[in-house]
Amino acid sequence: MQAKKNSPKPRRKDTLLAFFAPLGYHLGEVIAMKSSAKNIGANIRTLRMEQNMTQDELAEALFVTRQTVSNYETGRSNPDVEKLLAIAQILHTDLDTLIYGKQPTPDRRADRKRLLCACAFAAGSVLLYYLAHHLFVLVEQRYYFMMMLWRMYRMAADPILWSSVGWTAVELIHYFFHIQSVKPEIAHKFRRILWGFTISYVILMLPMFCFYGYCCIKMMLQYDLHESLNIPIYNQMIAVLYPLVYRYPAILTPFGCAFRLFRREPEKKTETEG
Repeated sequence: MQAKKNSPKPRRKDTLLAFFAPLGYHLGEVIAMKSSAKNIGANIRTLRMEQNMTQDELAEALFVTRQTVSNYETGRSNPDVEKLLAIAQILHTDLDTLIYGKQPTPDRRADRKRLLCACAFAAGSVLLYYLAHHLFVLVEQRYYFMMMLWRMYRMAADPILWSSVGWTAVELIHYFFHIQSVKPEIAHKFRRILWGFTISYVILMLPMFCFYGYCCIKMMLQYDLHESLNIPIYNQMIAVLYPLVYRYPAILTPFGCAFRLFRREPEKKTETEG
């Protein structure tokens, strides 16, 4: 005799899952249908009010009752395809706008304002830089301390100047080519990294900046200058970083580009009906 194979008994958990899964699926479909109906109804109401039409006038154009239009707008019932096409024609819109609503259009006025501000700031920074350069060259021949003052100016002005150039370049690309903004969660992480580099640069350059200021004051008071900034590890770092930034300040341009790419986007104002 062949032994009967014992078929495994279904577990209680699997039985409950098999029973409730279809219910959950159908419940999700019902919720999605109701949400879609409410969205379409809200779009019908918004477009109808933009055309200064009452529910009675729309119902008369559709050859239905006013209660039917009210049910459409409240989401109690959903118009069929023929009714949607008729509503779109009466409200002077297309079917996509009627179903999905009006898509937000980019605010070109705000983009143009930001672009003009960036260009003005970059142009002003470049003009001020070259005016200061010619002034220091003229005065340096008579006052030796101007060399120290010029180095202090470079340490402060170069990052601002070249970062503004990078910011303006990305602003121009964004305005004319309509590049999409970076996702907020990604932009937030990169902003923290960029600010970390910026603060590190300021902390690293601050002792050298203060030392140049001290030397400049002593030269102005016609004291002999014998001091030097003697910090072993710090001097090694400055010996690498300072000549690089001083001779090739354009390497700071990518920081301005990155700050513009990962900036915090302004919140869009939405108008709500009272």
